[in-house]
Amino acid sequence: MDYRYIKWERPPLRTFYASPHGGGNGTSRSRPRAFNKLLPTLRAGDRVILLLGNYPSARLSLQGTATRPIRIEAEHPIVRDARHTVAAWKKVVFRNTGLQISKSAYVRIKGLSFHTDQGRSSSGIEVLSGRNLAFVQNQFLQNSNYGLLFFGKKTGDVAQVLVEGNVFRSMISGKEPGGIGRAWMDYGLRIHGTDTLVARNNLFDGYFNHAVSVKEMSRDILIERNKFNICSVICVEAGQEPDTAAGGTLIDRTVVNVNIRNNVFNGRNDGSTGVFARNVERAYVTGNAFNRIARPLRIANNDLNSRSCERQLQVIGRMLAICEHRSRLTLTGRRNRAVLFEKNRVRGKAAIYVTGRGYKGDFLSIRDTSADTRVPVVRRSFVVNKAAVNAWTKGAQETLLPPQVYLKGSGAFYLQK
Repeated sequence: MDYRYIKWERPPLRTFYASPHGGGNGTSRSRPRAFNKLLPTLRAGDRVILLLGNYPSARLSLQGTATRPIRIEAEHPIVRDARHTVAAWKKVVFRNTGLQISKSAYVRIKGLSFHTDQGRSSSGIEVLSGRNLAFVQNQFLQNSNYGLLFFGKKTGDVAQVLVEGNVFRSMISGKEPGGIGRAWMDYGLRIHGTDTLVARNNLFDGYFNHAVSVKEMSRDILIERNKFNICSVICVEAGQEPDTAAGGTLIDRTVVNVNIRNNVFNGRNDGSTGVFARNVERAYVTGNAFNRIARPLRIANNDLNSRSCERQLQVIGRMLAICEHRSRLTLTGRRNRAVLFEKNRVRGKAAIYVTGRGYKGDFLSIRDTSADTRVPVVRRSFVVNKAAVNAWTKGAQETLLPPQVYLKGSGAFYLQK
């Protein structure tokens, strides 16, 4: 991947001060302007310093440049240091509110807190389109759906993104009443239609359905040096949405190139999955530490059609905007090639599950990985789901066989008969 680094700390051309409902012109701390009123006046090279307070929702559409980026930052960043220390006071908070970003370029958001109260509904930041964006030292606390969402409709709607030094925090005990799957936050970081994203040095703490989910039509995603505590269902999902055939149209939703390296996954021996690879062409899982994670790696085909209108009615009782009438699962476009699981460290009782994904030549390579117990690798055939709401297009799959598994230099791992 070719991520382009930006010199965010260039001296600004203009500096403004904002507060939730300020009445000044924004040229000084003593005369802040209301944040929402300041946004339409911003130009390339501007810096906005947000003073403490509770802010209303806002929409951003800003155009910086490579040499004159736009910076929006808390006067005192909520995440103070590389140890993910969160400030207890002097906070810029979007409480039960959030930011929506579209048609923006060379914009950095730094040091804000997005907090959803129990019983309320709000998410943190939603990015619909944009490029060369950075999200640094923010906190996403128990948001009811997602903390940070990139929602491109096709590959490249969102491009060149940095997510660094943030804290995504959900319930940490799992005992409180929560949302889907016992988790208060469904997603920490959720990625659609994004080309080239780096997520590094973040903390994902608590119960999520998916702490990080890389969804359809995304490519070149790097997830490195993050810390995942508990995670609940899945820590990192590499590909989820299936390819479908609907109304005579084949829709390829394959994810391409997800690199998950040098992360630490800490579980509670409660059935969590470290990395789940589904509709992804290539996934590289290297140099990670999996501690008390029941399934460090799981590979599966997509036999659940989240796009089917009929299935949505059956599961949640209503049809979502993504609904496809008479949709059938299929395999099209990019092939699922391989998952590489190399130079990882596994501690605690664990197993790896490998299900066929329908394409010939698909394989899993486990190399130079250590474990302190014997770790079975369980292979299963491709599943053709014949249920009406998850039906496969006739003849779509190339093979029912599970992927090949190659073991080298990883003596603790063995193929379960």
